[in-house]
Amino acid sequence: KKAEDEIVYEAEHFSVIAVGYVNEVTENVLYVSAKGDDKSGDGSIDNPYATLAGAVNSFNENETDYTIYVMSNIDATSSARFWGKNVTITSYGNEVYTITRQKGFSRTIDTGRGGYNGAILEVQSGSELILKNIILDDAHKREAEFFEEQDTGAGVKGNENRVQSAIIEASGDGGGTIILDEGSVLKNFGGMSAVRIGGQFNAGGTYSSLIMKEGSKIIDDSAGEERAGGFAAVWNQGGYFEMENGSEISGLTGRAVFLENGGHALINGNIGDITPTINMKDTDGIRANNSNGVPGIAIVAKENSYATLGETGTIKSITGNHLGDEVISLSGSSFTMEYGSVISDIGISCLMYSNGARSYINGRIENCNSDNVLFRIRGGEGSFDLQEKGIITESTTTDVGIFYVDGDMV
Repeated sequence: KKAEDEIVYEAEHFSVIAVGYVNEVTENVLYVSAKGDDKSGDGSIDNPYATLAGAVNSFNENETDYTIYVMSNIDATSSARFWGKNVTITSYGNEVYTITRQKGFSRTIDTGRGGYNGAILEVQSGSELILKNIILDDAHKREAEFFEEQDTGAGVKGNENRVQSAIIEASGDGGGTIILDEGSVLKNFGGMSAVRIGGQFNAGGTYSSLIMKEGSKIIDDSAGEERAGGFAAVWNQGGYFEMENGSEISGLTGRAVFLENGGHALINGNIGDITPTINMKDTDGIRANNSNGVPGIAIVAKENSYATLGETGTIKSITGNHLGDEVISLSGSSFTMEYGSVISDIGISCLMYSNGARSYINGRIENCNSDNVLFRIRGGEGSFDLQEKGIITESTTTDVGIFYVDGDMV
């Protein structure tokens, strides 16, 4: 049996961390607890901080890597923002703890947005955030009235009157990365989204990313709560989004994924059990309505964005409740179903609306039923390609056909 000092030496010099010695060999470990104090605490296990913001505000500018252990359920009353750091946040011990947004969440100040209502976590300037075995709950709370994108232009911005962008956001210009690892859950988003990313992925520029790993979820679990507005669970404005097999966006009201500004999405997890509401933003950023329904309940892709339902990806169990509801809404963008992917158990006005977009179907579409047409194809520059292994089966429509075509090319 090795002595403790030998184990510490090996951990420091060969990147081996011995179970039971994590406190001694990992310098940048901080603890947060409801019993802690952001003013008198020092982040140690015996004297923890009270909030994530308190822990993040203690970061040393000369240190890069931090692990924050959450020791109990805690409140979030202000944004935890960091720049150029690699941060892991996880529950301490065998429990999975929840961080919950509180009413009266403090307004954030920066040069781009002025005074604004912030996310619980903001990942800036090349930072990486990993969440594991932890729950972040927005509790459908917000501090403002208007569900609008926050203004970063010159002059008076008025962002204090706009809801928060997300539970977690990574600014596109800074190239931040958000990783939802096993056991991480984001739920009950109260602002524009659960996660917002952006950047210039399509143009080869700097961008931010969201990776959902196996066992991660974005959900709602507040019974009877109807979402008051926003874009989607994932709002991608030019960044990169990936769902790995075993991840899910499910059981929520509103919309799953909104892609714009050349955003990319690779979906190998499950999108399902999404209930539409006309409180969501339309593809033009205005409120949806009963006449036109909710576009893109599962996926919206616009402005040269790319969405791929990968070989293990599924979109299932979506039922519309408005005339004109759509599961997938495409405008000047691209949607691909890889072999092995499945869209099934859909009951809705329209499965796919495509305007000047390109669709490549090599997966399986089954048990989809429309009270209008399944596929509505418009625009002279678009295309719909049912490929060699693509299958549409056991699906019905009450109209004259499953396709409505108003354009030059199918």
